[in-house]
Amino acid sequence: MTETVAWLAGVPSDFRALAWRVFFTSRGRGISLAHHFPWIDQECRTVSVCAWVGGTLVGGLVIRRIPMSDGGQCGLVGLVCVEASERGKGWSHRLLEVATAQAGQQGLTALLLWTQKPEVYARHGFVLGGSELLGDVVSRSEVVPLPLQTEQPWPSETVSIGAVLRGLPAFARSARRLDVETARGVASAIVLETAAGPAVAEWHGDEHDVAELLVTSLPQHWVLNAIEGDRLVGALQACGCSMQLRPSRTRFVRWVTPDTGRVLPDVRVLDRV
Repeated sequence: MTETVAWLAGVPSDFRALAWRVFFTSRGRGISLAHHFPWIDQECRTVSVCAWVGGTLVGGLVIRRIPMSDGGQCGLVGLVCVEASERGKGWSHRLLEVATAQAGQQGLTALLLWTQKPEVYARHGFVLGGSELLGDVVSRSEVVPLPLQTEQPWPSETVSIGAVLRGLPAFARSARRLDVETARGVASAIVLETAAGPAVAEWHGDEHDVAELLVTSLPQHWVLNAIEGDRLVGALQACGCSMQLRPSRTRFVRWVTPDTGRVLPDVRVLDRV
């Protein structure tokens, strides 16, 4: 039977069905692709590499285009999956070969992914590109709620998820946004609800105000998703929190064009594929 591996604009329906089975149904989780990957319908920013045998899809991966500060484009790689009956036949490597070979022709400067199996990607030219931090936070026990503190579902129920183009990570069941007004402006944080409890995914505003917001809004134990160098870590420690931060999924990059001091974008958990 004829075997085909091709780069496509957009994400075909048969690959969407496969990714849903592999990453959601088989793990007993998930709401819908629209909730978790609202950007997947944007053909101008989302492409896929898919493999077929005799016209039947056997595997694929997704690449989401995001801008870089120097005007280039970075491709976030994810949802790499193969049908159970076809695993062990080298399909993942063939998918990555086509992705890396075509990326430059498609105008991408770099490919970026997160993995706990770096050896799979190292053979395709991916190298360590930094690590994110994940860790448990234990807040101080005495809590005095901040004034003017508000909470709302995230993404907002009043805004189309398709317009927001940021969805829930695969491991999250829901999320909420916390806000508080202070003398320095508005501090906010997005908190994911997961099977393991609350996990802070993102924040905005003065880091000391954000730290106070989190300490007064969350249970005594919660999880922080951070990037090396985030000043919120020091602000939380100043608020009396103890933390055990450790490297999370390893971030790997493959430079499609020569790396001449270009800076990769900071991609937080809400925007990863």
